[in-house]
Amino acid sequence: MDKSSLVAAVHASIKAIGAVCNAPNKLNIGDKTTIAGHGQDIIALVAQLALRLADAENEASLQKQRPATHLEPAYPLPILPQPGRSYAGALKLPSGKMEPLPRDTGPAVIFYPKPDSDIKSSEETKKALQNAVTPAASGIKVTGVRMVGNAGVVVRTATAEAAARLKSVVPPNLRIAEPKSRLPCVSLRYLRAEYDNDVLIREIHKVNLEEDKDLPLEAFAKSCKVVAKRTIGQKFMVVLECSPKVRDALIRLERLYVGWDEAEVCDYVRATCCNKCQQYGHPEKYCRAATETCGQCGENGHRSTVCKSETVCCATCKRFKRSDHTTHKTASLHCPARLHAQQEALNRTQYG
Repeated sequence: MDKSSLVAAVHASIKAIGAVCNAPNKLNIGDKTTIAGHGQDIIALVAQLALRLADAENEASLQKQRPATHLEPAYPLPILPQPGRSYAGALKLPSGKMEPLPRDTGPAVIFYPKPDSDIKSSEETKKALQNAVTPAASGIKVTGVRMVGNAGVVVRTATAEAAARLKSVVPPNLRIAEPKSRLPCVSLRYLRAEYDNDVLIREIHKVNLEEDKDLPLEAFAKSCKVVAKRTIGQKFMVVLECSPKVRDALIRLERLYVGWDEAEVCDYVRATCCNKCQQYGHPEKYCRAATETCGQCGENGHRSTVCKSETVCCATCKRFKRSDHTTHKTASLHCPARLHAQQEALNRTQYG
């Protein structure tokens, strides 16, 4: 249904409601007035949505025509699912969430200042690295650079050869660290009861995996542990960190039966966003920012819990000069910065 048909259908429905309200002996005058007022509000809202859609379509058309500028994304746009592309049996995320997929890139190299160095921040580490290394001169293909805690900088390369060349020209005031690979995590969603960790592991295996000869209870318990618990309304979500083999076995089942509960099984992608500076890659306890940043309006000096602004602004996208930073709050489900952080997390996850 196109925009004009949608608006026409809403008008027709509102008229039909009005006809019913105006029938004799159905509603009093106050009720009729209230319903008529709500009807007009609905028409006005649909008209606004139609205008916004038209603006969005026009902007999308212009984006295709205009050349790249400094306002283009400072980090890659999220890679959306592609037909025929699989990843560890296809990444399974909860319904309604966009699916980030890992990019085919080379290894990452992490740089930290040496203990005797006077470097105190990630910005200073990045500057020292860039002053000492010229990628073009050394034939190093770099696909991305990001700052992490403890004054570190992560450089992702296009190939293993590029990573080796980068390591060979490291400046004397920096040291190299290898990135730690993460084990995959899965979430069990919508449990009605909260279980003891050991009981939960035994219950999962007993009811769902006991017939799997490749995963006896002892091996399953060693390869799977509870790392987080969350509440979803009045229900619970449990996050399990597990080996690639166990992850594949659980995802194939799609649903697990635990006690009197049935739980949905999904991949759990970890992307840490700091509650203080609103940037990805570190929790608040490791944040070095001098001031707080609001996740609601994107301004410095306060947090979203006390924000009185009626407008929204993604602090992360604003920092990277994205033109769409005023369309969503920080860490929104479909925020490009969040999706990019999830992709980076996937690239560091050992899915086998």
